[in-house]
Amino acid sequence: MMENLFQEFHHLYIGIYWLSYVIKKNEIFFIKKTNKK
Repeated sequence: MMENLFQEFHHLYIGIYWLSYVIKKNEIFFIKKTNKK
């Protein structure tokens, strides 16, 4: 039971980490795009 819970938390952590990474990349891309104008 505890191991299963840990696995779920691990997947959630990876999901949040990946999401924040994608958002950061998109933010940088968006800033570069707006700076060109």
